[in-house]
Parts: sequence; C-alpha cells; structure tokens
Amino acid sequence: MLQSFLGAFSPDARVTLILKTDEEGYGPAPFYPRQATTELASAAIENAPSAQDGTHAQVCLLPYKLSGRGIDMLHAIGDCYVSASRGEGWAMGAFDAATRGTPVIMTGWGGQTDYLGSDWPGAVPFNMRTVPVWPPSAPSFWPPQRWAEPAPDAMSAALRNAVYDAPRQKAAAQTIASDIANRFAEPVIAAQLRALLHV
Repeated sequence: MLQSFLGAFSPDARVTLILKTDEEGYGPAPFYPRQATTELASAAIENAPSAQDGTHAQVCLLPYKLSGRGIDMLHAIGDCYVSASRGEGWAMGAFDAATRGTPVIMTGWGGQTDYLGSDWPGAVPFNMRTVPVWPPSAPSFWPPQRWAEPAPDAMSAALRNAVYDAPRQKAAAQTIASDIANRFAEPVIAAQLRALLHV
C-alpha cells in the first residue's frame, strides 16, 4: 500500500498518507524476520520510484498503540480510509469509516463487501494468490490456501481517484453510510439475531 501511494503522487501533491501500524512487522521472505515497522517503512520508501531527487509524497508513520479516542481522531481527520488487506472477516476500521461517510479504498474481497457492496467506487481489483506459511511463529495459513493480493497499479489509481475525483467519491460514500445506517441499525440486527437463535 505504501509503494502504491508513493507511486500515485508526486512530492508536491497536497496529500499525506497516515500509516497506522504496530511497532513491529515481518521482513522479507523466506524467513520473514521480525523488524521494526520504521525500518520496514524506510526500506519500502527507498525502493519506491523516486519522482524528484529521491523525494516522495508525504508519509506519516504511526507505529503506536492508540486508544479508541485516538482511532476516532484518525477517522475525523482522514479524507479516506485505505487498506491493502489480503482478506478480512469484517474489517472494523473500514466499517467505522464507512459509517461516517468516509470513502473506503480497499481490496475488493473480504467481509467488507457485506456493507460496502461488491463494486463500490473504492474497490481495488485483486488476484488470488497461494499464501505462505503465515505467520511464521504460529501459522494459521498454509498452502494451498489463498488470499487476495490487491493490484498495485489499481491501488494507485484508486488513491488518485479519491483525491482528484473527491466529490463523486464522497457522494458514493454518503450513499453507503445511509445504507449501513438502515441495514445495520441495532433493532434490525437484534431482530436478525433473535431469529437465528429462535428466541
């Protein structure tokens, strides 16, 4: 996602990617060593195509744990929510953004399609790929399972659309937010739960 963002915008573009992550992540295959996310982000930036003299569009890395109020602040200041997830059961971050009427740019496969739809404007095309043994320390994924790899060029295009076609993206996001407010209202969900439990 970071490389897609850097490939999408020139250094003078009036955009900033706020990248919320953990303090540690996984390094390259085949051993996937644990590394500080600051190191991983620096390596990704160094390997990204340079636009001018090695400079890039603005990135703000937040490798910290945030409280609920901190997450709310990120949603409040963000113009769109972006994720290059390979698959989600629900995707709470995307759901929170969508309920606020914030455009969501995300891999077009996973639990988020239940509330965003299968063809919302920010859906990023993907290819199904065989997963590695993941995570290395306590695997829960094994070949021949598959996950969705978002197409980097398509992710870059979706990021540009979010910035340069913002009114249309925002209008679509407002429609999605209204649909969520109706389909996922507490009385509606409670009634569905009671029906499932035969209460």
